[in-house]
Amino acid sequence: CKMYPREFLVPQSTRDTDLWRVAIYRGEGRIPLLSWYSKEKRAILLRASRPNPILLQDMVGMTPVRNEADQRYVQQLLETSISEQMYVLNIIDTDDKAGMGQLGECVDESYPNCLFFNEPLPPVPGVITSFLRMQALCTNLLDTKHANFRRDLRDTDWVENIRLIHAQARRLAQWLCVGQSVLVQSRDGDDACAQISSLAQLLLDSHTRTIEGFAVLVEKEWIYPGHRFVDLTKHSGRTVEEQKLYPVSWIQFLDCVWQLLRTYPSAFEFNESFLVALFDGLLSFRYGTFMGYCERSRASDKLVKNTESIWTELLDGEHRPRFASTVYDKSRYDEVLPLDDPAPVAFWSSLYLRYTFCHPLWEGNRSLVRRIQDVSKARSVDMTLAGHHVTIIDQNLLQCQHIKTLILRGNYISSLPADFFQALPAMEVLDLSENFIGSIAEATLKLAEKGRLRYLNLADNGLEFLPESLAPLRGLEELNLKNNSLTRLGDVSDLGDSLLEFDASHNELREVVGIFELRSVRKLVLSHNRLEKLDKSLVGLVELETLDLRENLLTDCPNGLAELSRLSLIDLSGNPIDTSLGMSYQITPLFCCRRLHSIRLASLGLTKFPSAFPSELAKLRVVDLQNNKMTLFPAALLEMEHMTVLFLNNNLIEVIPFEICRLHRLRRLAVCDNKLSFITSGLGKLEQLEVLEMHNNLIEELPPALATLPLRQWTFDNNPISNVPPEVLRGGTADILAYLR
Repeated sequence: CKMYPREFLVPQSTRDTDLWRVAIYRGEGRIPLLSWYSKEKRAILLRASRPNPILLQDMVGMTPVRNEADQRYVQQLLETSISEQMYVLNIIDTDDKAGMGQLGECVDESYPNCLFFNEPLPPVPGVITSFLRMQALCTNLLDTKHANFRRDLRDTDWVENIRLIHAQARRLAQWLCVGQSVLVQSRDGDDACAQISSLAQLLLDSHTRTIEGFAVLVEKEWIYPGHRFVDLTKHSGRTVEEQKLYPVSWIQFLDCVWQLLRTYPSAFEFNESFLVALFDGLLSFRYGTFMGYCERSRASDKLVKNTESIWTELLDGEHRPRFASTVYDKSRYDEVLPLDDPAPVAFWSSLYLRYTFCHPLWEGNRSLVRRIQDVSKARSVDMTLAGHHVTIIDQNLLQCQHIKTLILRGNYISSLPADFFQALPAMEVLDLSENFIGSIAEATLKLAEKGRLRYLNLADNGLEFLPESLAPLRGLEELNLKNNSLTRLGDVSDLGDSLLEFDASHNELREVVGIFELRSVRKLVLSHNRLEKLDKSLVGLVELETLDLRENLLTDCPNGLAELSRLSLIDLSGNPIDTSLGMSYQITPLFCCRRLHSIRLASLGLTKFPSAFPSELAKLRVVDLQNNKMTLFPAALLEMEHMTVLFLNNNLIEVIPFEICRLHRLRRLAVCDNKLSFITSGLGKLEQLEVLEMHNNLIEELPPALATLPLRQWTFDNNPISNVPPEVLRGGTADILAYLR
């Protein structure tokens, strides 16, 4: 292979003639090359291009000719480890229709000592398209609404491609961690192999997470094996169309490293500025490190002699403090990074958006700078930077140590500085909602334990990960995690007895550990998750006033509700609660909550409503029974004289009784999508009724008794009404009431 270095390791038993045959057999001559060796596990990591079998014409068609030298070489490599079998991670381009039909685990009779795993990744042209779409989105961000940016970014597939690379690298690292030797191969043995091999080593080898170690990793996996940096930059003399070929594989790799860095900041000796310098170093075309595409071309162009290495600057003692992490923990030097859970992936806004809002002509940037300076000088305790297009929390902001309230809602922040909470010790209120923070590192959160934080809002961030221990947040009174992508949480009892409100709705949680010990919580919102059951009784939540569990997978009503003397609102709508044994078995216990004023039981498949309940529940003000299967108007509702809102939409009710006039405080009645054929005159006695929803029924006449109602909104579409002219119906509520009078 012309791109390989002059010297590389091969098994001692390998003959030169075999190496030539292997090189001919594999794409671009990239034979299996040793990338990493585990002394402890005696496992090896290899990378190569995929074999290209030679086809010969015979009597039955084209027959592939296997290469015995390649089979023998793989066996010789395997014998250098203690593994009995070589795992081959075979990266298939998603545009390879033939390869995509053979995904997953498989075997090849020609390689009896190998187990193949065919996995898809987007090809380089597809990644380039994804990058250019993301770049265009960032460039035109001032013309894009903040609310649409997350959707548009998702459509570019850039972040998803980062996630796919991470998943394969983590899988590779898991195999190596248990002593299994691995060969990773792709079509050309370059881009995907370099990315996955490098990331696997970062997960396993703590030396690669030091500044010098990372430099060695880049040289070993990207520079010396040959990578076409120079051919992918605008300085290579290509046409206008060819200049669009960005070094996406290198950018993707740096992005993947940043994902690990923000998740485990104390495990890395370098910081984000180090990665940005490597990003800029290639595109600046200042350093010979990235010139030439292999050792041979660099030697012929005398780049080592005539150009400067990027490592000269990055490793220099004068510049080193700028690239060194302030939270690096040397005691964790020998640790393997967690491999069981997928690392959360976020958009690297501090890189891709760093110039979008920093142009000196953009007034918003000057306004932001002035705002931070004014707060710093005045020693103000409140700072509101909502919707200011902030992409990174820089040192200017962290120097405002006196801040008690910091509002950063609606920006483009994707990560918190490792010393964020330490730098703002007086902060009590922090609103980071509507940003792009995919995770908060354990080391970052740990520094919050000495602070005074009482309110934390992380809603609408795409948050995928929080540390297992939430103890550093003990003292919080309100925690909002709404509308994220969390699949699990640590023990929330770590938050302590001061927590009053907890909202983790609209996530992917299957369980929430420790909620039964939040003895001071008043509002608990866990709706729109994947909770299947609550294992313990809620009896310990003695201060609970609001419980929202709608749209989960609960099959049983939570235990202990009858003991919650302060509970005033409960919502179990949209759960597959089993009501086959009758209402008394599942739902009736709810009516032992003496202070209830709102109960929502929509979409439960209910066929009836309890006929008896404690007299205190006559004070219920809101009842939601829509989207059920009731055929009769629940008689028990007629006793609830304090009711102001009643939802009975989408049932099978045919008649509303005249006795509904007892609900003299009713302000809103929704009975649309039923089988009502007439309107009782009893509705005319509801003197406070303001909203009446009755569309999609079978109503033929509107009684004059309704003319006296103080209605503000009245919907009656899709009813065969005959006693009011169509032109009056089209005129709206006011015209209809006037006509009925």
